[in-house]
Amino acid sequence: PLVRLPNAERITRLAFDAHTEAEFDSRLSALREILKSFEVGGQPGGAGRIPAFLKDKLPAEAGPRIVDAVATLQAVKHARDAAQHVDAAPDAARELWRLGLSYPITDHAQAWRSVTAYVIDALRLLREALAGPHTRDHALTLLAADALETYACEAEAAPDAP
Repeated sequence: PLVRLPNAERITRLAFDAHTEAEFDSRLSALREILKSFEVGGQPGGAGRIPAFLKDKLPAEAGPRIVDAVATLQAVKHARDAAQHVDAAPDAARELWRLGLSYPITDHAQAWRSVTAYVIDALRLLREALAGPHTRDHALTLLAADALETYACEAEAAPDAP
């Protein structure tokens, strides 16, 4: 499968809004761990391996969209690293635009909503690109991608807690 879900606790964290910097960091960490758990072609390695794996499996015109979607997913890593490592802030500042953010992040609730919206779009694009032969493995991959998207959508739709 393309996606191997790590554990329910990480996924559950995605369903809640982020009202504070600590909550935002926690959500980013959980999302980063999920993206890191992507298996591409049956091999671990994270979402960054997707373009090379799909290169010969998709029409050439799909390539730039795949690379852009993966860059969006990798921007989560930069945002998470910047939140936890001061020396990573310059990389994050250059990549946050991919998540609809600017540096420094001051509104953590809005930032989390933006991250989830951009990640949902990237996952949707990847899912559509993978819509090919209908095999059991393909169906399981799509189900896993749908599970991630569902959790992200629920998080996006959940009203802010008081």
